[in-house]
Amino acid sequence: MTSTHSELLSSQLTHVANGVAQAMQWIESNRSQSPRLNMEADRLKLKLRRQRHKAENLAISASQNPGLGFMVTRRRGNLTC
Repeated sequence: MTSTHSELLSSQLTHVANGVAQAMQWIESNRSQSPRLNMEADRLKLKLRRQRHKAENLAISASQNPGLGFMVTRRRGNLTC
């Protein structure tokens, strides 16, 4: 992945996280006006919070260089992967 591509992806994921945060603020400010929203607001905010956390972590991962690791186990004297 090129640097420009990873920067773009990181930026997009940051925007997603910001959009989720705005949605959570909207829920909090409008839940008193709608009984149905008020009933489902806590569960919805929990789901949104989880998605925001995922987007933030993906944005951090996208901005870092990828790593690669190998694990080799030894069984009965033979190397297996």
